[in-house]
Amino acid sequence: MYTANSSARIFTSPFHLVDRSPWPLLTALAVLQVPLSILIYISTGRSGSVIIFSLLTLWIIRFWAKDIVVEGTFQGMHTFRVQRGLTIGYILFIFSEIMFFGCFFTSYLYYVMEPSLWLGGVKFATPFLSLIDPLSLPLLNSALLLGSSFFVTFAHQEISAIRKQVKEADQSYILIMLLLAIVCGILFSLCQWWEYNYAQFCIQDSTYGSLFYLTTGFHGSHVIIGLVFLIISLSRVRKYHFTTEHHVGFEFSALYWHFVDAIWFFVYSLFYVYSYF
Repeated sequence: MYTANSSARIFTSPFHLVDRSPWPLLTALAVLQVPLSILIYISTGRSGSVIIFSLLTLWIIRFWAKDIVVEGTFQGMHTFRVQRGLTIGYILFIFSEIMFFGCFFTSYLYYVMEPSLWLGGVKFATPFLSLIDPLSLPLLNSALLLGSSFFVTFAHQEISAIRKQVKEADQSYILIMLLLAIVCGILFSLCQWWEYNYAQFCIQDSTYGSLFYLTTGFHGSHVIIGLVFLIISLSRVRKYHFTTEHHVGFEFSALYWHFVDAIWFFVYSLFYVYSYF
């Protein structure tokens, strides 16, 4: 069985010039079709195209991730200099995501402070809407995400503490923590779906309804993406890909999941607690 960096090479340059790959273009085309299929679903109620293009996107990402794992783990392309560059790029990506959700939060606060009658009046006409009790299902969702974030942290600490290759005892602990985090994330998504089905307002009910479904919907999609990252990390742990010095892929998954958890704190505080009380 191969182990991490078992076939590492010696290079004269610390940088990695990637080979030509079809996956970036195919991923971009597939991701472009997802919002278009969502618009079709909103207009016609047919969800077949959403499912097809979502599965196609995941299928393409699977092969792209496989190539990255081979380059970084078995071919030794991801030197410390490359890992540092990847980390900087990933931090900038997370920052762009923060700005993305910041637009929704800013819109919410703007319309709270400057209510417009033609947009629904004070608090987007929330006195006329049957809002979701923040102490019911949303509170359970908060506990699920917070618990999953703790499980990911425990797994990360264990990977950082081990020496050289993952030992059998360490691997079992990491697998359990990641599995618990994934289960909590799946339960969160199911609870969100349940909440959408039984909510007493829709996306067309005032500005609040539009911002609520846009923000929670995009957050839910990020939860699904984070689950894909964690599942990939779980598979790599099973194959002994991570070491103390070489686990940047897991760090990216953990950072993304913590970001999703932090965004939910603001979503819960603004769209559930503040609007309800």
